[in-house]
Amino acid sequence: GTTTFGAGTVLNGDGKVDLAGGHTLDIGTGFTHATNTVDLHFGGTVTVIGTGTFTNTGTLSLESTDDTFNVAVTNDTGGSLVVDSWANNSLQTFNGGLTNNGTLALDSDAYATQVNIGTGQTLTNTGTIVTTGGVGGTNTISGAVTNTGIIDASIGDILITNADGGLDTSGGTLAVAAGRTLTVSGGTTTFGTGTVLSGDGKIDLTGVHTLDIGEGYTH
Repeated sequence: GTTTFGAGTVLNGDGKVDLAGGHTLDIGTGFTHATNTVDLHFGGTVTVIGTGTFTNTGTLSLESTDDTFNVAVTNDTGGSLVVDSWANNSLQTFNGGLTNNGTLALDSDAYATQVNIGTGQTLTNTGTIVTTGGVGGTNTISGAVTNTGIIDASIGDILITNADGGLDTSGGTLAVAAGRTLTVSGGTTTFGTGTVLSGDGKIDLTGVHTLDIGEGYTH
């Protein structure tokens, strides 16, 4: 069915609100899921529509299903956006782009997580993108990424497929723990004077690839 949230919607309490089954969420001119409120879960297959922005400053869990955001999404400072594949693959599509100023957690246990960024849109990260959970599934980001925060492959590996976009981390950090790999496949990757590569793992630029170092880069 269809659930309608809006600027006046308040989700209150210490429990959980779960949108289950085949579901349309209409946010109208915009909706903010506030901090210190219930956890909002997409347990079903949810399509988000509207003309405004979906803003999360609380906890939003996208669980083991294929959800589609046809609106702009901002995971703001203090917000936790969890792509959770505890029971099945979790494929999340952001056709209006995704801005992460908080924490974007790729929680892959036995199954895969994937974040797809729509054509012509960008995943803009000023916060932290981090692998959590286990190492059984793959963690994939597909699309254009601009990183001025941290992309942290601390538990599982990360694959960024940017043949149709590009990874610009000229002002950001790529952190890879020992035994882990962050792979960037195809397209253009941009390093610069502000790029930091940290950790004891491996960063691998694969496929037909252009590395743009701008005014210079020191490894």
